[in-house]
Amino acid sequence: MYKAHDTFFEEVKRKGCDIVLPCDEVVVFKMTADTEAVCKVFPMLCDAFGILLVKRGTATLSVNYSAEALEKNSIAFFTPNMVLSLDDADADFILEGVCFSPAYFDDLSSYAPVYNQMVAYLNDHALPVRKVEETELRWMEMMLELYSSINTRQLHYNGSLLHLSNLLLLRLAEILRIGCASDTSKVSHPVEIYREFRKLLINNGLKEHYIQFYASQLNVSTTYLSRIVRKISGRSVNEHIAHMLITEARRLLDCTDLPVKQIAYKLGFSDQASFGKFFRNQFGTSPTSYRHSKCN
Repeated sequence: MYKAHDTFFEEVKRKGCDIVLPCDEVVVFKMTADTEAVCKVFPMLCDAFGILLVKRGTATLSVNYSAEALEKNSIAFFTPNMVLSLDDADADFILEGVCFSPAYFDDLSSYAPVYNQMVAYLNDHALPVRKVEETELRWMEMMLELYSSINTRQLHYNGSLLHLSNLLLLRLAEILRIGCASDTSKVSHPVEIYREFRKLLINNGLKEHYIQFYASQLNVSTTYLSRIVRKISGRSVNEHIAHMLITEARRLLDCTDLPVKQIAYKLGFSDQASFGKFFRNQFGTSPTSYRHSKCN
């Protein structure tokens, strides 16, 4: 059963995933069909950015309750506040991944292409999964092997890790650029505003439900923020907030025994009635009925 402090990545580690390289901001890991973690990862709220590479076999990846098959030579991206689960791995399934804390990206220049390419790709794809060419696959495999060769006791460990991670991310940004409609390596003011909005939403979306908070934090008008967010993402600010809330609400109803009233307070609602009204408007049923339907 899910514990309130767990995250997707903590759960993977807790269930015995092979951790190749751990540190405060970057963790490299491997999962196989023999790893308990891959047999069933309950829906978990991500607290990091990550890349998954399927080296062999198939499994089912669910992102925010939408499922897609993972197969050999596919890569998947996840970002904070995505709800992930992994099921139905076949006998020869092998997956490797790298996870970056949000703090890692705070140290990058605002003109670095990495974050912007990830945002552009994720905006254009309902599920963040894509196939890679053989040359890209070999390059990524080489990078993951280099991670495993880093000795945590060596003198320049942190520097080696930082440079290797930057190289990996820059290459991934180039891969994603090919799949994006436009080159976002140069950050325009509207894109920068949208980027900062997404960061604010990641950190505050479960408590701050109104556009006024985000506009105030960004020192822009609500009208300007609404226009920018809709133009770049195709969704309104309220839709972004509602999507985050309903995804987390479903996860808490599915994976915990928390009372509905406590979930309401956890998600920043003043009372159970207002949460119930929101949930019904978004999902067409009450939180209690939704939970009961999953138990049957």
